[in-house]
Amino acid sequence: MNEIIVIIPAFNNESLVEFTLSNSSFCPLTDVVILDSSNSSKIKKIAKHYECKYLVIENKGRVENWNAGIDYSLKENYKYFKFLFAGDVLNKGIIRRYIEEFQSDDEISFITGSYGIVDKSNQTRQISHVSETTILASEVEKQIFNRDKGNWFGPPSAQAYRSSKVGSLRFNSFQPWTADWLFALSLSNSNKVLLLKDDVCRFYESNRLTYNSKANTLASKIEEINVIRTYCENDECLILALSKKLPLKIILKLLFKKVHTKIVS
Repeated sequence: MNEIIVIIPAFNNESLVEFTLSNSSFCPLTDVVILDSSNSSKIKKIAKHYECKYLVIENKGRVENWNAGIDYSLKENYKYFKFLFAGDVLNKGIIRRYIEEFQSDDEISFITGSYGIVDKSNQTRQISHVSETTILASEVEKQIFNRDKGNWFGPPSAQAYRSSKVGSLRFNSFQPWTADWLFALSLSNSNKVLLLKDDVCRFYESNRLTYNSKANTLASKIEEINVIRTYCENDECLILALSKKLPLKIILKLLFKKVHTKIVS
């Protein structure tokens, strides 16, 4: 058994699973497991072809299926684990880099890096960290939404986690749109995080069915606002973060409500 496992959740999406496996780069130090909540014979065949572990799980919904992946990696005693969503691509040499960095500092809870977002016209927008740095837990709230290009931790496909630091922490299925944000925030609030300059993965918008259907819904925006209002330490940070999400008219209403609440209390 290797030290790190890559978890690929699957549900009746054999073409995306094959796309990810055929285009991603895995080193010999890696185990890959496909967690299939659709019990698809086609996905099972693909897993066998690419010499992946294959596990049928009960479909409890997208986020709870992620949690099943965490449960599996901890049960099998992997030191590190990461998610790679079907339709995304992991770049060459990244797994080895994750392992090296984890081994160099036992206090690092998770590692994330730069990544590319490939849009529907096949144009790539790069989300990059300007420098390679370790963020201490005490600094997380100061930096969390102060970056020019959105949340600094990126999609789960860009991240790798240390199992011992994760422990009983799981994704929150009651806030499905921001579940990955909250997971990363909770983990980083008491542990060190490493940001890599390396381009770790490619996120294909056209392959993300849930992303495309939920990104601009009212429910998703409300979840984002709640997270931002909770973690932004001052009004300047709040304005910067919200300006990427909402029209100015709504931002002003939210700020008025926040100031009014402070005065009343």
